[in-house]
Amino acid sequence: MDDVQIILINLNSDTERLSRISARLEQMGLDYVRMPAVEGKSLEINGGIFNEAAFRRNMGKFTNKNEIACYLSHYEALKLFLKSGKKHGLILEDDMVFNSDFRKVLESVLALDFRWDFIKFNAASDKGLGNVKVCGLFGKYKLVASLFSKKKSGAYIVNRKAAESLVEKLLPMTVPFDHEMVKFYKYNIRQYSVFPSPSEEEKRGSSIGGYGKKKSKFPFYRRVSVFFYRYFYIMPLRLFYFGRLLGR
Repeated sequence: MDDVQIILINLNSDTERLSRISARLEQMGLDYVRMPAVEGKSLEINGGIFNEAAFRRNMGKFTNKNEIACYLSHYEALKLFLKSGKKHGLILEDDMVFNSDFRKVLESVLALDFRWDFIKFNAASDKGLGNVKVCGLFGKYKLVASLFSKKKSGAYIVNRKAAESLVEKLLPMTVPFDHEMVKFYKYNIRQYSVFPSPSEEEKRGSSIGGYGKKKSKFPFYRRVSVFFYRYFYIMPLRLFYFGRLLGR
């Protein structure tokens, strides 16, 4: 664990979240560095950090400053990890809850660091088709390569190769962070998930992103571009490059 930089993304105003997750990490004996999350309300948006036209075309919904701020918060966390000089960076959002095996799973993952560049500890679902076991970990846990996108990126670990590639290519933002963090082919990284997931979000809702009561999605007739983006652009790329995750 000495060569792991744990970075916790936390809004300055979210003191209660910070208190809760600090207690969880302390219980596992995990020291962290707190990184103030980017504030959406004070964010100055320009073309270098956000491509609004591409976002609307790819996602079929309105721009949300909080969602952009979340994306940039992870970008800054990755840069902070690289500055640390450490070998691995564990990036956490402040609403994560960990099961009793989390530390052992983390240590098991680190023992196999020659097999991966990026690992998710929370996925949208551990079920479904297209999940291929790459190797076993501690106990019931395993590393899995997923043919179909596994969203959610509230807890993940990267090595320096992955972080450098992400920092180089993340901007400008064209999709939310969770959607970007499935593009292993774009960043030329070995990206896997741990199944079953040893962490998940609190059932309280996110404070980093969100639209509130505002309706975010465009009417269905303005969302045709989303279908083409997902099924004629993203899916063919995943199919074409998926073998790399299994063959390395």
